[in-house]
Amino acid sequence: MSNFRAKKIKSSFIQQFQAPPDKVFPLLCPVREYEWIEPWQCEILHSDSGIAEKNCVFRTRLPGETSDDVWVVCRYEPNTRIEFVRVNVLRTMSISIALTDNGDGTTRAVNELLLVGLTEQGNQALNELSKNFSFEFSMGEVMLNHYLTTGNMLPLQESVAIASKQK
Repeated sequence: MSNFRAKKIKSSFIQQFQAPPDKVFPLLCPVREYEWIEPWQCEILHSDSGIAEKNCVFRTRLPGETSDDVWVVCRYEPNTRIEFVRVNVLRTMSISIALTDNGDGTTRAVNELLLVGLTEQGNQALNELSKNFSFEFSMGEVMLNHYLTTGNMLPLQESVAIASKQK
C-alpha cells in the first residue's frame, strides 16, 4: 500500500423550506429534481420504483466537474431523512439530509457532509469544493422554496442572483 493520507472535510448547512416535510421530501429525488433544479441531469442506473428509494443508484456529471459521480441512496426514511454516498475518481462524499417539521407549515433541513479525498489530486480539490457548497446549498434553498411556493422552476440566473444577495 502507498503512504497516501486521505484528507477529509466535514461541513453542515441549515436550510429553511416554506412547506412541511411531506411536500419537501419527495422533491429530494434525482427524478423529481428535474422539476425544480436548472440545469439538472442524471441517469438512473437502479431503482425498483423509478424514483428515490433505499439503494437507488444514479449518475451525474454536474457543470464544472471533469468526471461522472455515482450516487447511492444509502438511507431513506420518508419525510424524515435521506442519505447519499457520492463517489468519483477524486473523492467520496457522504450527504445526510434530516428534515424537521417546524410546526408552522415549514421545514428545517440539516445537511451534513463528509468529503474524503481518494487521491492527492482529490485532496487538493477538496478545499475548493467545500467552499462552493455553502453557496450551492443557498441556491438549492432558493430554488426549492420558489418551486414549493409557485409550482414553477426558478431560472438558474435568478437563483444565482438571489443566493448571492443572501451571502
